[in-house]
Amino acid sequence: GVNTLFTSWGSLPLDIKSDLTSTQLGQILNWSIGPNTYADVSVSLTASATTAVKGTNITITAQVNQAGLVTFFWNGKRIAGCIKKSATTSASCQWKPNVTGNWFLTALLDPNSSTYFDTYSPQLPVFISKRTNLR
Repeated sequence: GVNTLFTSWGSLPLDIKSDLTSTQLGQILNWSIGPNTYADVSVSLTASATTAVKGTNITITAQVNQAGLVTFFWNGKRIAGCIKKSATTSASCQWKPNVTGNWFLTALLDPNSSTYFDTYSPQLPVFISKRTNLR
């Protein structure tokens, strides 16, 4: 089918590109024929922690392989102040958990490039413990 024919520059029939000069070939930008793909996205806490303390700020970081906007989620809900953070290779934000227990963090990358789909990170399990001191 057509999809297998147009998967790379080298797979195009010669009659489609034979009349282009080397200068014109060099001016072709954003050559992307293949299907969209998913980016790589991972989420972590400061120092690779898997625990946090209720009411205490901790930094969440998403590592990405594509530039875009990152939104952080806690149990599927957007984290206030952690929405649409600009990322080239990573994005970070401060999070202050307000409930104790076992929860999950994820990050969603909305890539700048249209050749990539929006991509979620794997879930990061996090245990939120009680504060040990009073306010």
